[in-house]
Amino acid sequence: AWYLCERQVPGGGCNGRPEKLDDVCYGWWVLASLHILKLENWLDSKSLQSFILDCQNISTGGISDHRGAEPDLFHTFFGLASLSLLQTTIEDCNIITLPSIDPIYALPNFVVKRLSLPGSTI
Repeated sequence: AWYLCERQVPGGGCNGRPEKLDDVCYGWWVLASLHILKLENWLDSKSLQSFILDCQNISTGGISDHRGAEPDLFHTFFGLASLSLLQTTIEDCNIITLPSIDPIYALPNFVVKRLSLPGSTI
């Protein structure tokens, strides 16, 4: 868990290994892993949320890997998945309400329940 927490950089995002740039998708991998371990409070959730929101393209929509880059589906998906998990850890979450998501499957909890998927955290 310590290694995961070390992935959060001063700008709020997370990187995949030391000395690399922050990337929205690594925010998901780190946050989901800590969520499974029930240690999500070890991250600065508000900073991660701000980083993800700063990576969105207000004009065209979507979320990019880092600030100022072009958005793509991969990072949009994992950015929204992260925001869904973050809304459970931030008391005054200032984004629209997203469906709760299972950190193991990266699927909405209602889908995981309907499919009776094993190993779920719900």
